Amino acid sequence: MCGSADSTEDAVLEVQIQNGIRQFLLSKCKTPTKFQFVGLQQLGPLLEQLKVLAKNKGFELQHLLLGGGSQLFYDCPKVPEAFIRIARRHKKSPVFRFDADVYVDQNSVQNLLKMYEDLVKENKLYFFFSGTYFFHDRRKEPVEFYLNDYSVRTHFLSKGPNGEDYKSCVDAPHLKYELDVELTAKFINGLPLIGAAPAGQPISGAGLCISPLAIVQLPPFANMSKNIVWIDDSIKRYLHEGLKDLNADDPSVVDSAKFRQDRYPAGIFGKDANWAYENYIPRLIHGCLIHSLMHAPGNPAIPGPYAVAAQTYMCKNEKPAIIELESWSDIAKERITKIAQQWGSSVYNTPAGKIIYDIAQNELNITPSAQQLLDDFLRDPSKEIGQLCSKHGFKDDRNAGGYIAY
Repeated sequence: MCGSADSTEDAVLEVQIQNGIRQFLLSKCKTPTKFQFVGLQQLGPLLEQLKVLAKNKGFELQHLLLGGGSQLFYDCPKVPEAFIRIARRHKKSPVFRFDADVYVDQNSVQNLLKMYEDLVKENKLYFFFSGTYFFHDRRKEPVEFYLNDYSVRTHFLSKGPNGEDYKSCVDAPHLKYELDVELTAKFINGLPLIGAAPAGQPISGAGLCISPLAIVQLPPFANMSKNIVWIDDSIKRYLHEGLKDLNADDPSVVDSAKFRQDRYPAGIFGKDANWAYENYIPRLIHGCLIHSLMHAPGNPAIPGPYAVAAQTYMCKNEKPAIIELESWSDIAKERITKIAQQWGSSVYNTPAGKIIYDIAQNELNITPSAQQLLDDFLRDPSKEIGQLCSKHGFKDDRNAGGYIAY
């Protein structure tokens, strides 16, 4: 990601992908279509320039892109996506993002375009909305619905053909698993109590549209080191609401823009469950913790302590005091206790639910492990709160119409 493709295989693959897409567009589109492929070779020169600029400011490009972390994760495409959005911010044309596993249809895109045009006519400086994945019929297609129609992943709530749980995936990565629909419904229904409600939230892969000021002010590389501000796009949206850029009732999802997603066309395999255990679920937990600090409990209209601290830093260049961080700790502990209680319920002590049941029992209920999780989480906001703006040169200038990069 942070360099050009230097191998012949990478270069050949990019050319093949580019040519394949062009041929597809030529065969399907009746009108001339402009298509531009942006891969590592195209991003390489830009990243090299950014590397020099960062060094001149006294920072490492890797630190700016990764926060305080050391790895890029599955949502790293949001970084070059942000580059494209920022580069085109003066073009006065919308940029919609779709994931590779999403089927795009013209009518839904037209509905997104209408929302964009309406907001522009209203002179809205900030907007942050998308379409929805609610395409399948929950009663007629329950497996497809629960696997694909929410932004949150659910595939790990599965079991093998003979009742194997997630532990079997280590030795059998290609063993096919089957989703437990009833258990998944309980999991989805319980999420609003420990994090964001999974319905009605903006989704990056379903035609996410972000106003130029919103992407310049809070790009994905203005992250905490756990890379969790962007694990769920609703968290970035909540932060904008906390900073008073958006109101809670501003458009978030265009219900008439429904896109079909197919995350697992070949089915769920053991390796998919293993990925969830090692990568996805820990980040989901951190996302629930940061969500607890974004707005007051049960009242999205009142900004939470993290949003308040971000705004204070932007206005006064003051980081949170130790006593504030202690109050953050109390809020986070309450949230992690709720997660442990919910996932540690006997209803999840089944082959399909064992993956989160064991995490709740063995990692969230044991003091040293849970405390380490909280320490990691709290260290990030206290260390990185200033990174939201200062290292990228942002100042608060509401009279000029928003946060200005200088």
